[in-house]
Amino acid sequence: MDLPPLPDNFDPLVHIPDGAAWIDFLDPLAFTTASGGTLAATVVNKVTGGSWAEATNRPAYSATAMNGRPGITGNGASSRIITTEALPVAALQGLQPHTMMVAYARTVSTASGTIVGAGSTAVGNNSRTKSFGQSPTANQFRIFVQNDANVQSFKDTAGVPADTLNHILVVRFDGAKVQVWDNTFAKISPFDLAGGAFAHGATTIERIALLCRPKLTPDGFSSGTIGEFRLYARALEEQEIAWTIEDGRRRWN
Repeated sequence: MDLPPLPDNFDPLVHIPDGAAWIDFLDPLAFTTASGGTLAATVVNKVTGGSWAEATNRPAYSATAMNGRPGITGNGASSRIITTEALPVAALQGLQPHTMMVAYARTVSTASGTIVGAGSTAVGNNSRTKSFGQSPTANQFRIFVQNDANVQSFKDTAGVPADTLNHILVVRFDGAKVQVWDNTFAKISPFDLAGGAFAHGATTIERIALLCRPKLTPDGFSSGTIGEFRLYARALEEQEIAWTIEDGRRRWN
């Protein structure tokens, strides 16, 4: 399919409507640091202007973390950024169609952990969550869901390069299935969430996070690096996904 080229003046919020979140570490006005500039204290959602703050478990920040570009890096044990901001939470609620983009680099090629997670503070078997991250299985990413009926399911991608370069990843949920694209605009794998071994079901969430699954007791911590996160409250068209990946490549590679 021949897709229109990326507009010269491309703006993720202007050319692609229905944005719910945009976290951007290339923008020095969109975050604050602490501890002499070594930890990320707050990030600004450039869609709403809202601030996502972390007081005690701050991820590391470096102006060169993303292979020479800025980003935040998890410690694989506790660091994260969690928000209850209404618009991005609504975009990932239940079976709402949505699309996520993340600029991400693996600290080591085999490390596992959550890149972006959503969850609730319900206890016990009702600790609902959904997440996208690195799989413990080498060269793969993983979609994980624990729905309102306490059904846990996950699915791994295939064919992800075993490297620590900057990856531009797009995850689209259209209400029935998940598809993942990498920075060559190749679909990694479609996942049917309607049934079978990977049963999605409605998942009530209260908050979302970078670098962990934000349950009552957060888990699934990552040791990878995030440079940018975008979230849209609908399933993007392929032209919009192509633009998003090309824009990401220009910014991060």
